[in-house]
Amino acid sequence: GHNGIADILSQVGDGFFRNRIGIGAKPHKSMDLADYVLSRLTADETSLLDQQMTNYLDHIKTITTQSPERAMIFINQRKPPISHE
Repeated sequence: GHNGIADILSQVGDGFFRNRIGIGAKPHKSMDLADYVLSRLTADETSLLDQQMTNYLDHIKTITTQSPERAMIFINQRKPPISHE
């Protein structure tokens, strides 16, 4: 979670690359945030994550074979949200 990242940053600094994966908003406002964040992925969510794995691996390859700066150009480009349908 956020505090875990804060702890890592306090221990090692920010001189590393990280790839953030968002989970989106809670499906119901009344749902407990911790329950939502810690819930199991649905089959659709697992499929979406699997589809994105190729992108994550491409980012790592670009970082290691070209340059971190080049990879960041692609990683930081805004992309339309992936539909859950």
